[in-house]
Parts: sequence; C-alpha cells; structure tokens
Amino acid sequence: MDLNTGELLWQATYPNPPAYPPLTDDLDCDVLILGGGEAGALVSYYLLQEGVDVAMVEKRRIGGGSTSGNTALLQYSNDAPMYQLAESKGEDVAVRFYQLCLNAISKLESITGQLDLPTEFERRESLYYASSPQDVKKIQAEFALQKKHGFPVDFLSQRDIQERFPFAKDCGLYSPADAQINPFRLAHSLVNDGAKQGMRVFENTEVTAVFHENQGGRLHFRTSTGALIRARKAVFCTGYETQDNQTTPGAVIASTYAIATEPVSDFSTWHNRCLIWETARPYLYMRTTADDRILIGGLDESAIQGPKRDNLLSEKGVQLLAALYSLFPALTGVKIAYSWASSFGGTKDGLPFIGEHHLHRNCYYALGYGGNGTVYSTIAGEILRDLILDRPNADAPLFTLGRMK
Repeated sequence: MDLNTGELLWQATYPNPPAYPPLTDDLDCDVLILGGGEAGALVSYYLLQEGVDVAMVEKRRIGGGSTSGNTALLQYSNDAPMYQLAESKGEDVAVRFYQLCLNAISKLESITGQLDLPTEFERRESLYYASSPQDVKKIQAEFALQKKHGFPVDFLSQRDIQERFPFAKDCGLYSPADAQINPFRLAHSLVNDGAKQGMRVFENTEVTAVFHENQGGRLHFRTSTGALIRARKAVFCTGYETQDNQTTPGAVIASTYAIATEPVSDFSTWHNRCLIWETARPYLYMRTTADDRILIGGLDESAIQGPKRDNLLSEKGVQLLAALYSLFPALTGVKIAYSWASSFGGTKDGLPFIGEHHLHRNCYYALGYGGNGTVYSTIAGEILRDLILDRPNADAPLFTLGRMK
C-alpha cells in the first residue's frame, strides 16, 4: 500500500535517526513484532519491561510507514463521541473507553520522560467546537455525559470562544488534559531504548510468508532477505497495510490530507496554542509544533491511494490553508512548507482492533485505526502484554478483532 505521498514534515525534523541492519541470518525469539512504527514500538516497550525476548522487523525504516504521516494530536476524546458510543455500545463501555484514552496520555507522558531521545511530548489544552448551529445539541450531549463521569471538560459559549479566539462558533468543549508529540521521534526513541535493552531490530526486512510448525506450534516467518524467523508468538503492528493481505471486518480505509506551514513568529491570537478540532465529519483539525509551525489536517477522501488521491494534494493544501486563514486572519500570508496525503483508517464502531486473531492462534494484532492512533497504540501495548503473558485483562474484550464478523 502506498501509505504517504508528498513532502513529510516529521522525517525532516529528525534527518539522521538510528539505523538498523536487515536480517540476514535465521532468528529465534519469544515474540516477533512486525512493524516498526508507533504501535510496534509501544508494544515492544511494554513487553521489554517484563523481560520478554523480543525481535522487531520493519519492511521500510523505523517510523517510515503511517507514523511518518501522523499529525499526532493526543486526545482522550475520539472520532466517535462518548454520547454516540453510549447509544451504540452502552454507557459503561463508552466511559471505560474514554477513561482508557485519558489514562494513556498520562502514561505516554511518563514513558517519554524516561527515554533517551527527545519526543517533543507537550501537554496541550484542546478546543472541540460546533461546526454548525445544528451541532450545538451534539456538544451539549457530549458535555453532559463527560461531566457526569468526571472528565476534565468545560463548556464554552459563543461569547467564551470569542473572548479566547479571533473566530466565532456557537459553542464548544474545552479540555486541559490532551497533548501532542512528534510521532517519528517517538517511534525511534522507543526502539532505540528497546535495542539498548536487548531487542533485536531489523530494517528493510519484510515478512513474505507466515506458517505454523506442525509440532510445537511455533510460528515461522519467511522474510524478503531470505532469513527464517521462528517465534513463539507474534504481534502484527502493520497498520493499514494489514488490509492488503487480510481484511478485518469493520475496518474502513480512506485517505486524509495535511499541511505544515513555515515557522510562525506570533501565536498571540491562538489561545494557549491549544489543539483545535470540530464536530463535522470528516473534521478539520489544527495544532502547532515544537518548531513553531502549524499542522492542519482533514478533508478526507474515499480513495485509498493512487492518482485519484494524489492528484488532489495541491488543491487540498490550498483548502486547508484557507481554513487556517478563516479562523486566524492574523496568520493570513503564512505559507505551506510541507504537504502530504496519507492512507487513513477507522472502524465502523469507533474502537480500534487489539487482541489475538480469532482464527490464528498466537498471532496478535495492534491496529490503532482511528484519529487517535498513538493513544490506541499505548492501550494496545498494555493489553497485548497481558494477553501474551497469560494475564487477565478486563479491557481486552472491548477491542477483539472478530467483534464485527
């Protein structure tokens, strides 16, 4: 799958990351991680904390897949609002899912604080505004349910928004509990830390075939380099490319667009440089970066890849920049420095896919589909650690792969 097209920001912020060799010799390990993006890096982190013998293979370079195109807003609110999840799955499930996401941001803060390489993790407040007058009731319903269960959120009236920002919206929700990160640096920092702990890491090594040993039940993996890997268990952190070989019922893959501006010198009209997103679907979202750029994303399209997606890149960039100017007139004239299109996925019920495959024993998946992939990958790391070590995990049933058969 052609995951990204265009000029990517994150790789330019870290031009000389650690490098790892391709796998040339046969290998044995307890757990094989397939994929060296954020999901693979976070799953490996949790397993290594338990002393598990872990190896990782990545078909490109570490962080070279969807992680490179991720705009990395870390939020506990999700594509599926809590009140909608409560209607479809029950209030207990909705509240627990949101609590897991809220907790994951704090856990990411703790994890990144222990890593040797900086990840640009920063706590950020966030604004979620009503895109139209018709969406006011959605904001009110979401606020009522989040407040009922003690989530850190305030309701902003139109006047409240106008006092903080140079634009007017009918209402919004404001939370102090979110964050942002450089996802490319996060993946590299975690993998670098893991390699120091003994994890064997191989880049430019694609798994081309998977089969079970007749006796003993071990998994065998044939690689593009000709090497054979034998593992007791495996975790597929292969993102949207998973759907190329094995369709996951309930997965929905599309494309999204993003731009990063030139550095901006004055953010005085942008209240606390908060994260910004909206009720419309697909939604527009914005954040700032550690080097004072503005990231803007959205305008999703159904085309997964190819000319139909890529030919829209220039037009989408202009539209995203116009949206910035509309909200922040003082920033009119700021120019695009990077623009890209990326494959993007979600699920029909709004929850990611995490767990052991219901048809393939000892094969686990961490598919953080949705607009909160970094947060979902953190949740996946904890759940898969427990499942692989045969520990109970009460949250695992929420995310099973076969739930939408």
